[in-house]
Amino acid sequence: MLIYLSIVLGVALEGEVTLVAAAFAANRGLFSPSQVFIAALVGTLIADWTCFFIGRFSTSCYLPLQRLSAKRLETPLRWMHEKRLLLIFCYRYFYGARTAILVLFGHSQIPTHWFLTYSAAAILIWTSLFSAIGYFLGEVISRHLPSIMMV
Repeated sequence: MLIYLSIVLGVALEGEVTLVAAAFAANRGLFSPSQVFIAALVGTLIADWTCFFIGRFSTSCYLPLQRLSAKRLETPLRWMHEKRLLLIFCYRYFYGARTAILVLFGHSQIPTHWFLTYSAAAILIWTSLFSAIGYFLGEVISRHLPSIMMV
């Protein structure tokens, strides 16, 4: 049980590497694939929605956004509002920028229920993809590692 909690925390803090490694281990029989998937899904939801709500309720918190003038934020927020459906399904793949994007989503006028619904769908797709990558990477390595070791 503790290992799945560590997967939740690892995916929440880092993301791809933790999920691929856990799915790889699930392929090798060390973890339950379905429990790895659920733990990764929960960790990702916690991390992304926390960043969103930090942006939504950040008026009394110190954030770099507050140092930006409203004029400088106007263009990115307008673009984000216009392209929100595309961005909601792509932000998980912008490694290094996703936290800023999530905080900006929270800072925008996009309705909370809209964000939570579509981000859950996007997170489900992302978790499925990276779980599959890790799981099938384990399969490929287990098949080809013996022949590589012979060289």
